[in-house]
Amino acid sequence: MNAAYFDQFNMKKLLYMKTSETMLSMSNLTLTLLIIALLMITINKNYKMLPNRNTMMTHTLLKMTLNLTNEHMKNKQLTYNPLMFTMFTTLMTMNLMGLLPYVFTTTSHMIITFSLSLTIMMKTTMSALMKHNSKFLSMLTPQSAPLPLAPFLVLMETTSYITRAISLGVRLAANMSAGHLLLTILSSFALNTMTSNYYLLSILPMTALCLMSLLEMMVALMQAYVFTLLTTIYMSDTTKLH
Repeated sequence: MNAAYFDQFNMKKLLYMKTSETMLSMSNLTLTLLIIALLMITINKNYKMLPNRNTMMTHTLLKMTLNLTNEHMKNKQLTYNPLMFTMFTTLMTMNLMGLLPYVFTTTSHMIITFSLSLTIMMKTTMSALMKHNSKFLSMLTPQSAPLPLAPFLVLMETTSYITRAISLGVRLAANMSAGHLLLTILSSFALNTMTSNYYLLSILPMTALCLMSLLEMMVALMQAYVFTLLTTIYMSDTTKLH
């Protein structure tokens, strides 16, 4: 029974075709990513002169990410804001789509979140090295640190900088996985109480399931915002140094 709770995170092949020279395969992960991409393109595709709900929602999200970049990267806000806006809307769409029934949750897989966080940290580090050269190493040296403690502090700062890529991806995947597991357990318990003719007893798990669903929607939005916020902070650290 416990293994069945984790079946929702398994990647399964939906289409598999193999010939003598080529092989075509599509999993539920690939299908979900294609649906999300088409959905985002359809929502943002607007040829109307007057604003509608889609344009108002896009303007609100764009203003939100602009405030983030303006707070942490004032000189580079126009450069990095399109990246932050795309990242926030993509993660938000992935998280919310994963809450729908029979839809694969892409952000619950470490390979997705860790690849994204690792790419961000590598790009940020390479850009900082190209801009600041050897001065980038000053970021790993705490200011006004005692000389005897400097080697240990540099080692700690280096370890902390390297683990940013891991923590950034693990945080998102762990929160989404834990929420989906809790929803599965609550729904299974609610179904068992309803099928056992204890209808009054099933009111409590059904109420908890509805409240938990609302909470997961808030968590899905919050995790996308936190991921974008931490990305702006990490980028600002490498652009401004000390």
